[in-house]
Amino acid sequence: MELVAASVNRSFNRDTAQVVYDYLQDKLESDDITNLMVVAVCESGFNPIAHNKANKNKTSDGGVFQINSTHGYSYEELKDPLKNTDVALKLYTESKLQPWNSS
Repeated sequence: MELVAASVNRSFNRDTAQVVYDYLQDKLESDDITNLMVVAVCESGFNPIAHNKANKNKTSDGGVFQINSTHGYSYEELKDPLKNTDVALKLYTESKLQPWNSS
């Protein structure tokens, strides 16, 4: 995980990162896990309570993967790192990295 953080030059919440990493182990291949780990570092530094309320289109982003409110989840739901990871996994499975095109 340090390599992932170093690759984007960011600090991160190590405890949450470990939880997410362990959770993804039996769900994705290694390269896909790395992709999502880098997204989480870039988006929130693995901060489960990260909340961006300032999107130009009046939406908000929440949690570890900064899931946009247009996906139908409340910020309260997205503060749970595993729920947030489940949503990110669904988005990634459907569209790879497209939902995080600015990361």
